[in-house]
Amino acid sequence: MLGSQPGAADGLEYRRLAETIPALIWLTNAQGRTLYANRRWFDLTGVDITGLEAGKINELIHPSERERVAEAFERSSDGSGAIEVEYRIRSRDGSYRWLFANAVPLRDDDGNVVQWLGAAIDIQEQKNAAEFTQRIMSAVPQIVFVSDADGAIEYYNRRWYELTGQTPDEAGGFGWTPAIHPDDVDLLGDLWQRAKATASPFIAEYRIRRASDGTYRWHMATSHPISGDDGRIVRWIGVATDIDDQKRRESVLRFLADASELMAESFDVERRLQIVADRAVPEFADWCGIYLLKKREMLPVAIAHRDPEQVRLAHQLLREYPVDVTDAVIEQMLAGRSSFMPVIPESALHKAARDERHFEIMRKLEMRSSIQVPLSINGQAFGFVHFVNGPSGRIYDHADLKTGEIIARRISVAIDNARIYERERRVANTFQQAALPRTLPELPGVSLSAFYQPAETEAEIGGDWYDAFMLDQRRLALSIGDVSGKGLDAAVLMSTVRQSIRVAALEGFDLTRIVAAADHALQMEYAGHVVSALVMIVDIESLRCAYVSAGHVPALVRLRDGDVRELGVRNVPLGVVAERDDLVGEEVLDRHSLLVLYTDGLIEANRDVIEGTRALAGVVASDAMAHTPNPSRLLFEALLGGSARD
Repeated sequence: MLGSQPGAADGLEYRRLAETIPALIWLTNAQGRTLYANRRWFDLTGVDITGLEAGKINELIHPSERERVAEAFERSSDGSGAIEVEYRIRSRDGSYRWLFANAVPLRDDDGNVVQWLGAAIDIQEQKNAAEFTQRIMSAVPQIVFVSDADGAIEYYNRRWYELTGQTPDEAGGFGWTPAIHPDDVDLLGDLWQRAKATASPFIAEYRIRRASDGTYRWHMATSHPISGDDGRIVRWIGVATDIDDQKRRESVLRFLADASELMAESFDVERRLQIVADRAVPEFADWCGIYLLKKREMLPVAIAHRDPEQVRLAHQLLREYPVDVTDAVIEQMLAGRSSFMPVIPESALHKAARDERHFEIMRKLEMRSSIQVPLSINGQAFGFVHFVNGPSGRIYDHADLKTGEIIARRISVAIDNARIYERERRVANTFQQAALPRTLPELPGVSLSAFYQPAETEAEIGGDWYDAFMLDQRRLALSIGDVSGKGLDAAVLMSTVRQSIRVAALEGFDLTRIVAAADHALQMEYAGHVVSALVMIVDIESLRCAYVSAGHVPALVRLRDGDVRELGVRNVPLGVVAERDDLVGEEVLDRHSLLVLYTDGLIEANRDVIEGTRALAGVVASDAMAHTPNPSRLLFEALLGGSARD
């Protein structure tokens, strides 16, 4: 070797070899004085370092790295191991180039270090490539990460540190877990174990905490395995993309769809508004309030908050400090102007507070971002809807404002429709009640019981009717039916058909002509409508019953022994055919029989007609029906529980 005492020929050969190696070669004594340096040193630095002391050579090293290089040589000065170090050295044009240097000790026969043999290769191109890669990774808008085979992080680009506020030392290994939403950590662990076991790509959606405001943002991460020459996974490389805005848009669209469906339903408006407010939280807001104007007072009809305790606090706030309906508030509502505060400064709370207690309650509600949109129809304002973000830290933007205004318009239309519906329902109910018989005939040996209950919640007023009247001293006429459609039109049509049956019966027509007359009146005045009806004439002395059923649900007869059977003769409904050819059914009752006529609302409450019919027959067969003074009400309460849907 160069440090031994070879012969002259051997030394020359070694030097020739050192000059041909594409690296910087040097030899120093134990104290670091250069004994030899090949020409590549001079070509690179422009300095012949032969004979220079270690301190002089260090002047060629970049100032920021001299101390680190000196420490590396100092640690191995006893020759206990080789030296490996990267540093920059000044080239002949004054620029610095990166070298990777390696030095090994040479010993004498006694094992003492007498010389150091060093070699360094120029790694500037690799450093340039690494720096270029680093710049690319820093420019990528996603989080880029590299982990070892077990998932311990080896590298994050700067996006991770900007988002989470962590340092490289904190995030390394598994130090990234504190930045993940607690609800997502276990899911990530399960997905990671599955990916590792199957050597398949890791794909997951999870939330990362943003250091700037403490909020969590949704990200989608994909990570792919990298295998070594032996096929084993050595690393995973992945990318995490911020999808929080997309998630919020999807959430808002779901909320809009749900709100639209809810607003189209027909139960009472305040209940609907509360459900809409509940759906808005947390899909669109941390706090949602809907207020309606009554006289000069703004009353809260729906309040929802992501924290149930805060709902109580919100109600307390509104009780103690009702919304002040000033002229400015009315003017803003009438003008249809929304109030939009992306960030609510504390000064705004101070300005709105009526006293210190008011301010403190508002602070506890953590109002950070707000949208307030008026509710109005045809320029007539009647309230507003208020969306507030607080604990989540989300900040509303102009896209959110437009969403809030869409929701407000749909709420406004729904409220207006509900008011129109209520007016029509009251009119139709009044009309329908007026069209039904006020009293039932009182007959010897025959007891009549009738019960009518209009729909209460889901359906509008319908066209069901019943009627009972005497044709003469011996004959009782009965009719019952159901008109297609709902609302005032159905109530008017019901009255027309019922009255046609009554008039034709009182004119002395037989059963088939009575039904035909009603059908003719229906098709002449209300073509396209369908009506089911059952018309019956009862001889109260013989209890012989003759009937025509025009598509109506079959009447039931309960016999003395409790057996129940249907009156089975049926014909097509009214309004279906041009010429009728009806079959007449007959039934003879005894003094202990019970005849039950009803409409389909009694058996369709659970959307299962077969089960409803079975339940009806069961109640009719029960002993209670034989002893109750009001069997019609008993049927209603037993089958519908006191609430009618139709």
